Amino acid sequence: MKGPGYAPSTSAFEWDIGVSTGSVTDGDGICRSQVDVPGEQKAQVSPYEHHFPYGVYSRPLAPVTDSSGNPNPATANQLLYSLEGGIGHAWPMENPQVLALLPTIQPGETMFHGPLGQFWRMTNDGEMACYCPPPAGNSGSPPFTMNVGPTGFVISGPWGSLRLDSSGFHVTTSAGATFDLGGVSGLPGPLSAVSSSAALNAGSISLVGNTVIGAGAIGQAPGVNGTFLLAKLAAIDAALKAISTTFATGIAPTGGGPVTFATLAAVIAAVAASVPATPVLLYTDSNATY
Repeated sequence: MKGPGYAPSTSAFEWDIGVSTGSVTDGDGICRSQVDVPGEQKAQVSPYEHHFPYGVYSRPLAPVTDSSGNPNPATANQLLYSLEGGIGHAWPMENPQVLALLPTIQPGETMFHGPLGQFWRMTNDGEMACYCPPPAGNSGSPPFTMNVGPTGFVISGPWGSLRLDSSGFHVTTSAGATFDLGGVSGLPGPLSAVSSSAALNAGSISLVGNTVIGAGAIGQAPGVNGTFLLAKLAAIDAALKAISTTFATGIAPTGGGPVTFATLAAVIAAVAASVPATPVLLYTDSNATY
């Protein structure tokens, strides 16, 4: 323990447990606490220098005090402290008002927590759980939680939830929109080859991009220009209406004579001729077609 201002001393350490009446960070960046200790001599010691386990840095909350300035033990941070001659050393420990906000841990578990009851908890089943309370003044709002472990990854909060586990990938927003990717099995007949599924559910869905049709001859998905596709669908719609009119009137589109299979075949052939043999591809490389 050789912090700033440290001078070697042959004095024996005196150990005890007290409470912090307040903490400061000095000009050297060292966190210190004034310790409420019995005895006039000890009370006159300068604020005790904090020491922490490696990788942990914390500063005690200020306690609630009475009219005489005495700290309320139920709100004061506990300290393990020692005196080395006239030099005070302190190791911050638990704070009762914060512990009251935390869940009870099980044997073997470890928890790192903050002043408002937020925490990271390493559970004895191999999971890591994160918890953050709702914002101040909004106690009715759901907390933010995140769980990572052998059974999956789950995030939940006021805005919705996200889950990735053996059932797939699932997103739900607070407005009710959902997105689900997962497996499927047990379908009858030819559908038994289907092994995955995707579902998007929302009151209004807007898709911006190219329409993807089929799997392609070698497992690729051709992308069709949306304007081109709409034009061809309109042409097909017009042709179907023409066929419907033909059936209704009994007159071939070219005029004269009853409807025959040859007449229908001619109309269908005319529609087919207007559609290219392959879709209009927007982009192609060796790995995919868009």
